[in-house]
Amino acid sequence: MKHYSLELRAMLQQVEEGMVDHFISEHIPEEFKHIFRRQLREGKDDSVEGQILEVADKMDQVYEAFAELQRGNTEKEFIVMYRNALIKIKQIKLHCVDYFLQHILPDLVSEGSRSPIDIETITNEALAS
Repeated sequence: MKHYSLELRAMLQQVEEGMVDHFISEHIPEEFKHIFRRQLREGKDDSVEGQILEVADKMDQVYEAFAELQRGNTEKEFIVMYRNALIKIKQIKLHCVDYFLQHILPDLVSEGSRSPIDIETITNEALAS
């Protein structure tokens, strides 16, 4: 649901940032605080770790939106979330992404064939973008 509302997303981001600041202030030695602040705030960078974090976040969105679409939820927000997450995943050059797109996603989409929403078409259009 955090991806459903921009206002809710902003509020959750504020809470997450506060939790990170509190954790760092309370548990991290002074000489390492600047490193932790940078890493925990800027996790989605061009490093392999940052790309993996980005893929994991987008896969979470795919599965969340897919579950809603499979239930027959026709709200446009879930279709957009599913499509945009797939487009972003496809752009990340990692072996785990290739594996996901070649082996896992086809199985997932075939499960979605029971949905009243044409998940296969949405998926194919996203991957063709």
